[in-house]
Amino acid sequence: MFPFQKSLSSQHPNNISKEAPQQPTTIMPSTESLLDPQDTFATLCTSVGLDIRLRKGLSRLGYIRPTLVQSKCLPLAITSGRDLLVRARTGSGKTLAYCLPILHKILAKENDEESEGFVQAVILVPTRELCTQVTKTLNSLIYYCDEVVSVATLFSGKNSSESSLVQQEAMLRDEPDVLVSTPAGLLAHIKRDGSLLKTSLKLSVESLVVDEADLVLSFGTLLSYAVYAMFTEFSTMSHSNLSLLQDMQMMSLRL
Repeated sequence: MFPFQKSLSSQHPNNISKEAPQQPTTIMPSTESLLDPQDTFATLCTSVGLDIRLRKGLSRLGYIRPTLVQSKCLPLAITSGRDLLVRARTGSGKTLAYCLPILHKILAKENDEESEGFVQAVILVPTRELCTQVTKTLNSLIYYCDEVVSVATLFSGKNSSESSLVQQEAMLRDEPDVLVSTPAGLLAHIKRDGSLLKTSLKLSVESLVVDEADLVLSFGTLLSYAVYAMFTEFSTMSHSNLSLLQDMQMMSLRL
């Protein structure tokens, strides 16, 4: 899982400084215990200033104690705005650890002037099954703010029909704030004539999560084009974007 946040509306990739980018903070919680014995969600959410509507959503879902990955990630992602590279085993709570910061950031900008695009966060996952799981988590968290934040799911593949893409395009017309997608699904919509995403991705996306990074990065060219679309025109490949993708791949391989 590799979430990172970057403003895309104020700086074109070709104008990005050539200085070496700040390396993301790497988090590798202990594998001996999943729960943090010294913290509760009530104290953790208060300390990071999590939006009250998300706190109520967590309480409704019965969350009492955070996992270690959640107690380490939330302060860095919410209060410090740091890019994070996280490695933890299945069931360690990584999904909640990146969903909460994304939703909090969107809610914090609730009263800001609307940007030209509409998608504020993209979550890339390797399978449509994981798309469904992550979307379910997001929808459960926005129970008390679903009139402010909306989520859409995109996927494509050998078994995806043209009609399913048309249905997904209809969801995009509702201008969702968060997209959960496979690389192939995102690319399929970017390449469609008259796609709503071509403009929105490069104008408004501020947060990107790559979940199951080793599997998502194996998409290779598909992922490359999908990431490029969030920074510049679809037909343009910049050196800065290529370097970013290579950095993501190298950090994933090192862990």
